[in-house]
Amino acid sequence: MLTNKLAGILLFGFCFLDSVSAVASNLDCEDYNDNKIYCRNPELRNKHDHLLKLYNSLHIAASDWSVISKQKSKWQATRNKCKTSECFIKVYDEQIRYLEQYPDICRGFKDDFFHGNPLGYDVINPELNGSLAEIISGLGKEGEKVKSIILEYSDTTNYVELYKVDINNDKLGDYIIVVSDGKADCKTHLFFVSTGKGLTLINNADFSSYENEGKLCANWGQKLSFVSYYNNGIPSIYALLTDTFFDDGFATISFTPLAADTATTEICKFKIGFIKD
Repeated sequence: MLTNKLAGILLFGFCFLDSVSAVASNLDCEDYNDNKIYCRNPELRNKHDHLLKLYNSLHIAASDWSVISKQKSKWQATRNKCKTSECFIKVYDEQIRYLEQYPDICRGFKDDFFHGNPLGYDVINPELNGSLAEIISGLGKEGEKVKSIILEYSDTTNYVELYKVDINNDKLGDYIIVVSDGKADCKTHLFFVSTGKGLTLINNADFSSYENEGKLCANWGQKLSFVSYYNNGIPSIYALLTDTFFDDGFATISFTPLAADTATTEICKFKIGFIKD
């Protein structure tokens, strides 16, 4: 049996480079003076994409973004001196490690999480749950459009949860819809943001290191919850992913900020132990 602390957790549940496009344009295949190195090296491209996600995420989560931005400028100057793939890979690896271990981030999340700081976050609970028909009726005129998307992942008999959230910080409602497929208690998480053209499906949060065919499965120890976390008084929506290793007696907790127009990834991950009865 899990301890109360872990049971509660399971129930509870990175200018972006001055601007989002700054690193992208500096290493764009058409613009960069050493573009052939970048364009023909898949490993470097993958590191570049991951670095962008880290910057996008930290831009949302860090309380001292100006410090990260200044360090980024120094790093860019170092990177731009590279002439070989090996040099690029080395400076990318160093910058990724720096951002993944950025001290301001995880300390704050861990303190708030373990001490239950009521000012740090709010747990987001489902607004509706039930059959697909019941969920769709709660979306009004957007319901049929959402239904056609959900049916690509499920059928009408499966259990669905609907969370009302604010991802893109406008006056229109955004939604997270969780669809269970009934197999190993696996769930697909669909993120919809509302724009002037209606609800739009986004897939910007990167959970790929945890997902199994695009799903997270409770029978394999995975659970995704959602919290509204406050940074300098501004709320942002985070996915809180619990990955439990029952045989080894520990779980990892990770936080990923959600954004409507930029790709994000986890910016904090820590480990907790529990006692099995």
